[in-house]
Amino acid sequence: MISIREAFISLLPFLIISSVVTLCSSVLQLLNIAPNLSSLLFSISQSLGICFAPLAAIAIAFHFSKNINVPAIAVLALGLSSLLIAELFSIAKVEHLHLASLSNDPRLLAVMLITPYLLKAAEDKFNLIFIQSNAVSHHLKRHVNLLLPSLTCVLVLPILLISLTQLANVLTQPVVSFLATSDHIVLISLRVFISNLLWGFGLHGSNTFHLLFEQSANGVVDYYQIEIVTHLAIHQFTDLFVNFGGGGATWSLILAILLFSKDEHARRIALIALPFAIFNINEIIIFALPIAFNFRLLIPFLLVPLLNCWLGFAIVTQGWIEFIEYQHTWVMPDLINVFLATDGSYLAVLFQLSLILLGMMIYRPFVLASSQEQHMREAELALHKKLSLRDGMDLLSEQRHVKQHHVERRSVSAIHNAIDDVNNGELIMFYQPKVSISSASMYGLEALIRLQRPDGSIVGPYFLDVLQKEGFSLPIDNWVVSEVAKALKQWQTEQFCPKVSINIDPNNLINPAFVKHLIEQLADCGEQVELELLESSYMEFSSEIELALKELRTFGIQVSIDDFGTGFSCLSMLTKISAQTIKIDKSMLDEACVPKGAVLYQEICRLCQSLDFELVAEGVETQEQLDFVQNLGVDYIQGWYFSPALPASQVKNYHPKLSSKQDTEYTVSMQTVTL
Repeated sequence: MISIREAFISLLPFLIISSVVTLCSSVLQLLNIAPNLSSLLFSISQSLGICFAPLAAIAIAFHFSKNINVPAIAVLALGLSSLLIAELFSIAKVEHLHLASLSNDPRLLAVMLITPYLLKAAEDKFNLIFIQSNAVSHHLKRHVNLLLPSLTCVLVLPILLISLTQLANVLTQPVVSFLATSDHIVLISLRVFISNLLWGFGLHGSNTFHLLFEQSANGVVDYYQIEIVTHLAIHQFTDLFVNFGGGGATWSLILAILLFSKDEHARRIALIALPFAIFNINEIIIFALPIAFNFRLLIPFLLVPLLNCWLGFAIVTQGWIEFIEYQHTWVMPDLINVFLATDGSYLAVLFQLSLILLGMMIYRPFVLASSQEQHMREAELALHKKLSLRDGMDLLSEQRHVKQHHVERRSVSAIHNAIDDVNNGELIMFYQPKVSISSASMYGLEALIRLQRPDGSIVGPYFLDVLQKEGFSLPIDNWVVSEVAKALKQWQTEQFCPKVSINIDPNNLINPAFVKHLIEQLADCGEQVELELLESSYMEFSSEIELALKELRTFGIQVSIDDFGTGFSCLSMLTKISAQTIKIDKSMLDEACVPKGAVLYQEICRLCQSLDFELVAEGVETQEQLDFVQNLGVDYIQGWYFSPALPASQVKNYHPKLSSKQDTEYTVSMQTVTL
């Protein structure tokens, strides 16, 4: 949805220019002045209308490509080539190919929606790297490595398009036959519904309906001649009682937005669209809001015109309103058009106004819900931009769509606060030292996220749990990896090469794009990197995660299990996992102040040592805790006893002060555990 919105917003200047030209032409036609200029403007308007479909397809392809991190030019080239190949299969001779006809081909939009995802899927599936040398530009390497995925697209896409064409032919033929034999209300209802549904998928509703159903029926269904009652043809009926302001009864939508919505973007678009809607020109509101591909607003966009259709048909066929013969034009403003068509009937004007207001009230709850959802999406997008990464954007958008109803009931306030805090502040990396007991020196560092608030204060990552539960673990992990890579490269220039551990969500390791990002960022310093995986998260996809870890080990990247001992530990996991280090959770050390807790901690250490794991004791804060873990033979210690997390600039100058073992027994709280 974000990509669709960005695509249509980028076309807003074009839509405004096209609408202004159409408006000027229509006004001149209504006033019957400057016929030559009116004709010229009409021709320009028609030409601009033809250009819109390919421009929209290109814009959509570009923004989808950007947001899922595939080259936009490659997507455009593959999509257009595939459409051309599919079209060549459907014609007898190459000379019969008309490139101009492809510009309004509905398959153009379909192929531009499919191609980015297919290329991304093929790239992740094959994951082939033909060029690895850093002497070659990243841009060149990326496109050469896309050779096999691109070939896959060129083979698959034409087959998909040909299949879609055959399916469309099968589906439209029964509709055409049914329309030709239907009574008026069924005929109008189907036309209204299908036309507005086509608008919802980014196509010009009326024009596409005419192309798919009316032309193919060879004029059997002629909406300009069939009369419902005297002096009221079907096309005139839809203009007077169904589509106020254009398809979807957008007058009702505009009023609902202006009166009820708090979404500033929606309100601005509604104000821009307002003067054009007066003359039933609705492209701006449909494509810039957008309604196209906005499935929340598509429901009332389909429902309101149908309700207008049924109520209007009932009133008209009962004879409560009579019509006169007059020169009807679709650009005549609402209220005025029905006033003229009924020879000045105020009842007809009141009825039309009532339908507009009824439609507004139907739109109202959907507009309010969309406003709240849009606020969340804008905050998410701002967070993604702050993290400077786009991988997984589409996946997260889909996750948000699935979760949104639960979120609204459960934790909207917490999510808003967390996202707003991050957007208003600045994420930075701090590093907490790990101290080697054997060498009494700093062994390595753990990378930890901190938030610097606008007032300069620095706080811990209180927001992480909320954001990760809402699907933000992937971009957060991506950002952390990039920041650590920058720090390591900077330290290397200073002849400082510490080992740094990074906390990541193990489930992200089943995402090929994340593994690829890890390798790209850390391959040159892999021996200095250790990934800390939460024990509980590791268990769900252990086999898939192990495959990723095997690949990462070829670059020297090691693994440790974080927070071991929390939750429900699976001891059999210790015989299968490819980790080199176990970090015993701080909560276990805190419980060691009682005999049973101390025994448990001792036995965990003994078990892990017998399996040749290195041990890190987390959360060491007191001399007694230090003595305890030293006596147990723990390899490394981390905690506030030695140092809190430090900014990158202070890490190089850190030197721990480690006391020697004092006893062979650890006594705390007057309780003794013999080792």
